[in-house]
Amino acid sequence: SVVVIFTELSKLLICIAVWTVTRQGDVKSSSSLLRILREFADILKSSLPLAIPACLFVFQQVLVILAASNLDAVTFEIFGQSFKIVPTAIFAALLLKQKLTATQWLSLPILVSGVVLVSRSKSSSEGAELGNRLLGILASSLGGLSSAFAGVYFEKCVKSKALSIWVRNMQLSIFGLPLSIAYAIAKDGAVILEDGPMRGFDWFTWGVVLLQVVGGLVVGMVVKYTSNVLKNFANAVSVIFTVLLSIPLFGIWPNFVFLLGVAIVLFSVFLYGGDAPLLLVLLKQVFPWDRRVKLRDLDLRFHNL
Repeated sequence: SVVVIFTELSKLLICIAVWTVTRQGDVKSSSSLLRILREFADILKSSLPLAIPACLFVFQQVLVILAASNLDAVTFEIFGQSFKIVPTAIFAALLLKQKLTATQWLSLPILVSGVVLVSRSKSSSEGAELGNRLLGILASSLGGLSSAFAGVYFEKCVKSKALSIWVRNMQLSIFGLPLSIAYAIAKDGAVILEDGPMRGFDWFTWGVVLLQVVGGLVVGMVVKYTSNVLKNFANAVSVIFTVLLSIPLFGIWPNFVFLLGVAIVLFSVFLYGGDAPLLLVLLKQVFPWDRRVKLRDLDLRFHNL
């Protein structure tokens, strides 16, 4: 939980530094510092709408932990992705007036099924009875919904006014930082008081913080210049690359379920972009299908590549 604090603090400091440097370039007079301070005060005053997505993002983290402790990985992915990907498009249509074609709407549930299959290939359903299953399903579903609404609401904020993405990320972190501190105290307050906030920190932990900071800033840019719907497709592709990277790093080979999930994800991506026929031709060349071939044989072929 302390990692989240350092992530939010780092993003806030980076955004303030970048914004300050850019403003100094615009101001030539000796009163530049006072003007920057006045503008920063205006930013603080106009940051209240960003409290909504900041609260929802922290709320989502709590729900994810609750869901993961009560569900197996497969059920967690099914409800989490189902209540995130499709509702994102619905919220985008309601809040941002985005219009999707019938084919693009069709691609969304296909994307959900592909992500679930890819995630299923790298997880195990053992220990399915981890706790209160109904509570886990509700937490996973609400986590997906809160993520979808927060993402679209943040997209509406970054696109509604002529404010840079650095300012919007700054405003988001202004609320995210105290909320993260409160969450860390509530979750690990006793441990922090006993061992200090830096317990367990090493170079690997700081690497995670760095990746979280860069990822958060990049996501903000993606949302500003594209959309949350496209971000979900990018997340799906990132899951595929995660599994592929596990081959050289951990020696974990994906199975046929992974290949099927990859094909479905790619099909949904091309379907959303209107290039599904081209993908079908490519898949036929890469994965020639023979009904006489058993799934076990496909697994063996893949491992022998």
